[in-house]
Amino acid sequence: MDVIVKRASANETVSKPKFDAEYITPVQVTEVVPGLTVQLLARLRFTGDGPAYRKPTPRTVLYKRSEVLAWVEASARRGTAPDAA
Repeated sequence: MDVIVKRASANETVSKPKFDAEYITPVQVTEVVPGLTVQLLARLRFTGDGPAYRKPTPRTVLYKRSEVLAWVEASARRGTAPDAA
């Protein structure tokens, strides 16, 4: 799915991939998941307990919004007992 962008200098349109809507940063993940901090998300990445992530460069971490929401949905519980799933 492409987004149409109009250039102000010349009224020509260019197709731009819809990259920003699908991939989100750790800060944006904390805005989607109440109570989650960037530090806790980093710890979950380290332990392998968080949502799947991508690391396109050594200093960049990206998440797919749909995978973050699926990770939250997978944490649904019916009770507070340790064995109540």
